[in-house]
Amino acid sequence: MARYEHLPIYRDALNLAVHFEKMVAGFSRYHKYTLGTELRNASRQAVKLVIHANNQTDKLQSSRSG
Repeated sequence: MARYEHLPIYRDALNLAVHFEKMVAGFSRYHKYTLGTELRNASRQAVKLVIHANNQTDKLQSSRSG
């Protein structure tokens, strides 16, 4: 399994997701469940995409070397 915790882009994406979680907690009820949900989901998706891209890169490197 690919390692991604060391990547600066992963750390930044994770920090952004945590920042949005904290920020959304202070939103009004209406915005928490509309705009807040979108912000939280998008930031989580960014983290998932970094992980996915890193896994794909490792697979490509493995197939080329062997």
